[in-house]
Amino acid sequence: MRLAAAMAILTAWQAGHAAQQPGAAATDPPPPARQVEVTRPPLRPGDAAPALSVDSWFKGEEVSGFEPGRVYVVEFWATWCGPCIDSIPHLTHLQQRYRDRVRFIGVSTDSNRADAERFVEEQGDAMGYAVAHDADRSMTDDWMRPAGRNGIPCSFVVDGRGRMVWVGHPRFGLDPVLERVVKGDFDAAAWAEAEAKFFQLVQRAVESARAGDDEATSAALDDAAKIGEYFSSQAALTRFRIEINIRQRFEDALRMAAGLIDGVHRDDASALAQIGSEIMDAPGPSKRDLSLAVSALERAVELEQGRDPGTLARLARAHFRNGDAVRAAEVQQRALDATRGERRRAQARNVLEQYQGAK
Repeated sequence: MRLAAAMAILTAWQAGHAAQQPGAAATDPPPPARQVEVTRPPLRPGDAAPALSVDSWFKGEEVSGFEPGRVYVVEFWATWCGPCIDSIPHLTHLQQRYRDRVRFIGVSTDSNRADAERFVEEQGDAMGYAVAHDADRSMTDDWMRPAGRNGIPCSFVVDGRGRMVWVGHPRFGLDPVLERVVKGDFDAAAWAEAEAKFFQLVQRAVESARAGDDEATSAALDDAAKIGEYFSSQAALTRFRIEINIRQRFEDALRMAAGLIDGVHRDDASALAQIGSEIMDAPGPSKRDLSLAVSALERAVELEQGRDPGTLARLARAHFRNGDAVRAAEVQQRALDATRGERRRAQARNVLEQYQGAK
């Protein structure tokens, strides 16, 4: 049984056979017209990828099949899914990084085609990859259900031989996997096994921490760190999150965070954004020095070159809560400038006015 606490700690870490991704939104129900439930064989890493069966394309070159030698990332998303929208800048960055070596395809699961098309138009170049629409969810059913997934955003990596080699949250695990797949040295079965083992150990650590067993918690995370370099970095991040959320040892957690910011996660924007948010929002003293949160988020913004409005907004909030309304307003203006879509821009503008009014 997956503990709610484990979900909160992991945020978006997902092992191979779990149904719902932490940090993801559940897919909305299929259209009423689809009355017949079709049984499909399980889809596991290393299996041939299902067909691309979208009904229309919003932007980018249409893809009818997987070209041999080309790597693909197929991401299921929706306009109403906050984590999906937060992942767009990162996916755009990865598409730019890999250019012709990898093709990114966003598959909208929105019931209302017009809403999705309007959203994609508003995003413009900020959504810098091909986007299609799965009107009747047939493609969603062919990919996500057999893979045991019912939460979005959800990304699938397809290698140059047309095999689905990884599935997970686009902000957690995709980067190291994609790098290896492009190089041609990715072992899908070994990674899936390591990922499943990692999640089991982290769940054990969470359960032990909740039971007050520090020794068992540390032992589980030590074992998780031995799985591999990437998992070691994630174990270190999880150790910090357990310390600040479950053990609620705020000062000890801050010492851990300082080490992560200057060490293993110095170049990991996603991890740095998590660390900054945790320091702001986790249980602890009502009045807290947020300079460390500011440092983590400033580094994340630097790595992202200011392209992610969500990270900018977090940094603005950290400045504001740390007593610097002037700096908060300056950064929130950058967040507003980077935000696409009228609804989200209105929200960002309201926050900006709040910061400006507090100067």
